[in-house]
Parts: sequence; C-alpha cells; structure tokens
Amino acid sequence: MLGVIREKIEMTKENKKMSFNATWSMAVGGMVGGGIFSVLGVIISIAGQWAWLSFVLAGLIALISAHSYSQLSLKYRKSGGAFTFLNEINHQGIIDTLEKGNIKYLLNGQLPQSEVYKLMETHEIFCVPSHKEAFGVANLEAIAHGCKIVSTNVGGIPEAMGSLNGVILVNPSKPVELLNAIEKSFNYNIEEYKNQIMTHLNEFSEKKVLNNFKKILNKINETNNTRP
Repeated sequence: MLGVIREKIEMTKENKKMSFNATWSMAVGGMVGGGIFSVLGVIISIAGQWAWLSFVLAGLIALISAHSYSQLSLKYRKSGGAFTFLNEINHQGIIDTLEKGNIKYLLNGQLPQSEVYKLMETHEIFCVPSHKEAFGVANLEAIAHGCKIVSTNVGGIPEAMGSLNGVILVNPSKPVELLNAIEKSFNYNIEEYKNQIMTHLNEFSEKKVLNNFKKILNKINETNNTRP
C-alpha cells in the first residue's frame, strides 16, 4: 500500500500541488490502514452485518473534520488545524489560566513526525489526559523515546501501558489527580526500567500485532460459521 501511495504522489513542477490521484490514494490508504490495523475486528464483532454502516458514518465524520481543517488552513494560511486555530485566535481562557499559574507554554502547531520524536527525546514527561482513546499508540512511542508517561485509564491505554514502571494512569476529568501524578512522576528514574520497557514494547511489534489480528478474524469467522 505504501509503495502505491508513493507512486501516486506526483508533484507538478509549476505549483507543487498533489494531483487528484495522489490525494485520493492517500485518503484511501489512510482509511484502509486504519480499518485493518485498528478497528475492523472490533467493529465487526460488535456491529455484525451493520459494520458497513459504521464505516459510512465514520467516513462522513472524517469528511466533515477534513473540511473543517482545510477551512482553518485557508483562513490562517497555515497548516496545523486546531493548534493553529488556538494560537491565532489567542484562546484567552487557556492563556489566562496558564499565565495566572506562571506556566510557560508553547503551541507548536503541526509538526513532522521526526520533529515530534525529537521533542519526546528531549522532554522528561509525556502527558496525554485523554477522555476517549482507541489505543493510545503515542504513549508507546513516547516511552520508547525515554519519556515517563502520565495519562488516563480510558480506552486501550491501560492495555498499551500494561504494568510498566514509569507510567501513571489517572481517572479522566480529575485535574487534581493529574497534577499529583505529574509531581509523582518526577521521582521516577526511567533509566532503571529500560529492560522492562523494551520487553513490553516487543509485545507490540508489527509481527505480533498482525498475528493477534489474524487470531481475532479467525475467531470471528469461526463464530459466524457456528451460527444457525
């Protein structure tokens, strides 16, 4: 799939814009990749014969989101979507709260993945207080780059983090718990847990994830075959 996408991304010499085929290929590749590796098995097991409707609704939501982000980019002449929007309008509620607490902040906007990894390598704590989360792969990426994790026990985050040392999960919408977790996290020395972390990360290697996904599909197939 990646090879097809690379071949389809053709940039014109005049305006450096992607062609329609390139854009369509990226969209289809993203949807197919997300469906295969993230939600397909779960959706089929829950929705059954109505799984197709779930994808239609998700596609409509994605289309609306993409339109919103494109309009934000056109309005401010910058990439970055919601981050650029918050930065440009100087979201006063957030800014006032941070300034009253004498908290230094920086809105980076949209960054290449390589730059995100560099930030992970140069920071001590990765904090993502999610209210909903499918899996939370960003937490795995962060701890792989040397960050201690402070997050919430929602969705797939507890499974992704397991019983790793250097990880603190709190309840969502609990700012005091989150603050205490961040303060506690400063006391951890993640270097002491490197071996444990590497062993845990190996459980989410591409090979093991694909094998687990095949097992889920086989189980669903067996269940469907045994139905009258």
